[in-house]
Amino acid sequence: MLIILIKVTLRYSLPRFDRARIDTDQVTFHLVDQGWIHHYHALQTHSKDTAMSFGITKTIPAKAGGAVLDSLYDGSRNEYEFHMAGIVPKRLSPGDYVYTIFNDQLHGRLRIRELVTGATNPASGKPRILIIVNAPGERLETPMAKKGHRGTRYTDGEDWPS
Repeated sequence: MLIILIKVTLRYSLPRFDRARIDTDQVTFHLVDQGWIHHYHALQTHSKDTAMSFGITKTIPAKAGGAVLDSLYDGSRNEYEFHMAGIVPKRLSPGDYVYTIFNDQLHGRLRIRELVTGATNPASGKPRILIIVNAPGERLETPMAKKGHRGTRYTDGEDWPS
């Protein structure tokens, strides 16, 4: 079971109130404290498949070519390094997936083995995270269209066939 708690705090000038709404899979409540509204939204998910498919999508640059993509799935390498901007991964952890996009198509996924923090982008000097994945990964028999996708995005693996 996975429980996600989201908190949003807002300034208000209305009278004090407390409210809660309870549904089967979510709870929303507001707490008021000295002129601030603290809005909490707790979401509980029971889907084991969604949690097990979580990860990020990464676009393989066209200049890297199809050879790099093929090498992730043909057994010619045992690991690969992706990069993600930031200092510490907020939602990503070993065991999650990197879903690979090439030429606007989802081609496959690789399991994350390790996240290395403390690296810097040599071009900009900004911090980045190294994502080490195990290869070969799982490749789709027929790639799926992912038009308009560039860079990195979080995903629940909703496009991955069950």
